[in-house]
Amino acid sequence: MSGSAHNGGVHTFGGDWTIRKLEIVQSYLRACTQVMKNQPFRTAYIDAFAGTGRRRPSDEADDAAPLFDFSDFHRDARPILDGSARMALGVEPPFDRYIFMEADPVKCEALRAQADDFPQRSLDVQCGDANDLLQALAAKDWRKHRAVLFLDPYGMQVAWSTMKAVADTRAIDVWVLFPLGVATQRLLQRDGNVPPGWASALTRIFGTEAWRDEFYRAVQEPALFDIPERLEKTATTQSIASFYKRRLTEVFSVVAPNHVFLRNSTGCPLYMLCFAAGSPGKGGDVALRIADHILKKDL
Repeated sequence: MSGSAHNGGVHTFGGDWTIRKLEIVQSYLRACTQVMKNQPFRTAYIDAFAGTGRRRPSDEADDAAPLFDFSDFHRDARPILDGSARMALGVEPPFDRYIFMEADPVKCEALRAQADDFPQRSLDVQCGDANDLLQALAAKDWRKHRAVLFLDPYGMQVAWSTMKAVADTRAIDVWVLFPLGVATQRLLQRDGNVPPGWASALTRIFGTEAWRDEFYRAVQEPALFDIPERLEKTATTQSIASFYKRRLTEVFSVVAPNHVFLRNSTGCPLYMLCFAAGSPGKGGDVALRIADHILKKDL
């Protein structure tokens, strides 16, 4: 659950784009549990960045901090809304198990407290790094299990090795919130001179160094000036989104053709929300049809 401040078990973040992503995922979960209720599998919902379960919307879900922050003066006046964890817990029919992952121990306690409001749900709150927890979970025997995973990171936390491990289960379908304007675009320097730490972060999230050739082109200056070849950035929001989705197709059974850009109040695309199905055969096809129908309606 992307965000920043939290107070009293309530996470403060997001705006209209947050509501939009939650509505999309909620629509999918409702359809998914209806389809799965008569299947011979144990089902689970996995939220890898679950936050606290509740949230207060921020004044402006932007990608830049305001010069002055007056939020403390009116924070209590903002409504307390359900985050992704409580949203999933309220879906009927329910999943057999709910696995919430969160790195912050305080938020983990807030997640455990959700059990009081949902006594009929089976909750498993795991506190730690999402990549480590997901890779350990993916290594288990998934032959009799199916799951939906919601990856809603704060930035570029999700390593490609984790995506590969999840895809290899052939049993986990994934909604991914990919960081476009909030991270990836900023790291791709115009002149191609990407600092080593930033380059490592890009390679980690894409799982390859091919992003260099994908998002830059060599420009040869006229020989008259004897200037060496330079790089020019070609990356756009759409080309970054397309490259990441092509990478997903290399490991997942199917990837939804449509995706949604989540924008701030000025129209800047902060994230891409996309879907990939790990289940092969008929199961993956059904999941894909449901997800792509929802995404197409939201375009």
